[in-house]
Amino acid sequence: MGVTDELRFGHCFKRISLITQTLGDFNHYLDLVSDYLLKDSVS
Repeated sequence: MGVTDELRFGHCFKRISLITQTLGDFNHYLDLVSDYLLKDSVS
């Protein structure tokens, strides 16, 4: 299934995909926060 550039959805989908690949997704940041909280609670 393809998405054309004529639709605004296609532009938004490409942009969100690029941002997720570059900066990480929700699970990545959830892991970082949980590791930080667990490390802080042990000390």
